[in-house]
Amino acid sequence: MNDLGEVKLSPAFGGVKITTEPSGAEIYIAGRKRGLTPWFATEVASGAYLISLRKNLFHAIENLRLIVEDGKIARIHHQLEKNFGEIILQTEPSRVTATIINAEDQIVMKKNTSETDSTIFQLSPGNYRLKLEKENYDPLAFKISLAKNSRQSITKQQATLRRQGGFLVVSTKPFTRGAEVWVNGIKKATVPANLALLTGEYDIEVKHKGKSGKEKVLIRDGESQTLILELKEQSSGDFVFVKGGCYQMGDTFGEGDSDEKPVHQVCVDGFYLGKYEVTQGEWQKVMGNNPSRFKNGNNYPVEKVSWEEVQTFISQLNRQTDGKYRLPTEAEWEYACREGGKSVKYGTGKNSLDSSSARFNSGATVKVGSYQPNALGLYDMSGNVWEWVSDRYNKNYYGNSPGNNPTGPGSGSDRVRRGGSWDIIPGTLRCAFRGRGIPVDRIYILGFRLLRTP
Repeated sequence: MNDLGEVKLSPAFGGVKITTEPSGAEIYIAGRKRGLTPWFATEVASGAYLISLRKNLFHAIENLRLIVEDGKIARIHHQLEKNFGEIILQTEPSRVTATIINAEDQIVMKKNTSETDSTIFQLSPGNYRLKLEKENYDPLAFKISLAKNSRQSITKQQATLRRQGGFLVVSTKPFTRGAEVWVNGIKKATVPANLALLTGEYDIEVKHKGKSGKEKVLIRDGESQTLILELKEQSSGDFVFVKGGCYQMGDTFGEGDSDEKPVHQVCVDGFYLGKYEVTQGEWQKVMGNNPSRFKNGNNYPVEKVSWEEVQTFISQLNRQTDGKYRLPTEAEWEYACREGGKSVKYGTGKNSLDSSSARFNSGATVKVGSYQPNALGLYDMSGNVWEWVSDRYNKNYYGNSPGNNPTGPGSGSDRVRRGGSWDIIPGTLRCAFRGRGIPVDRIYILGFRLLRTP
């Protein structure tokens, strides 16, 4: 106490600073966790304390005696002693899921192996199982016993996972070096090809200059097979060759609209035309989506596709193949509908329709090929869905149409569609009937059929 009666208090506390090498050790004071190193506290009551330092994979330091004095800073620094071993792992392939399991069957650690460097695991001494897994590969396992400061290396040669599946050698008859090899609709290689494939069934196709061969193959685990496909005209599958010729185009039965007149002679070159309307499965494979309203299966015709979207589909398809696909012209379509220009009214090859021969006046589409084809082997030329063709529409075009391979007027906002659909009367299913729509129309009665040039 001074002359003024004031009392000067002396501090009854000090500071504490605790550090470790490495840092991150848990600090326990009098059994209570206080933080991680490095740790600094002020105003710790003076006195004696028991300190413990604990860090995973390092030896713990227990019951250190700490004296805190009034107004002073007490310091503790400790070099922690390692208490772990290391597994250094390389795998083939990379990005393998590596799981460490201890003797109590508990997962201790799980991570993907590196693409470029070794993957290192630091673990407390003990016995472990290392399990390596990757989709489409057989798993691999190791038993490991780690001592303190030990290091075990597992090399790529030891940790190479066997890929499930088998191998397929693909060639052609006659042998054609460079022929494209397609697997499930995706180009994979060229002949001669050696393919590693997972177990399962695949559609294998070879293509070269308008010819192709196709076969289903079952790949079995651990087996190697050789497949030799005969190259034939690509059109022998889902395309029909329509021999060129001349015919009377338009309203030859005298019951059509004015835009079907005058009847005039047209000649077309030979072409291949799709047996079926393009299906939802085919659209999905090329475009990666399905715009259709009636999503009843891959073999139903795709609909709700605009003329412009069809052009995008064809561009994509031609990039993936030999580039010979397009929409038929109006003249080519009618010529094929009439079985090569015959005097027939409907795409069935007959002059009358009923519900057993075509899809019309109904509630939805049916699978392509549900009815009998015409004499050329073409299905659904009348009914099911309207089919876009390439031509612009002009109601007076027939009056000045060229005689050879006409491609339609040079201008016009609408595009022609042919064949009628599932929801409409028989009169519009006639081969000569001319429908039309704007190129951006997306209607669930409207699809298309492909032409392939020779």
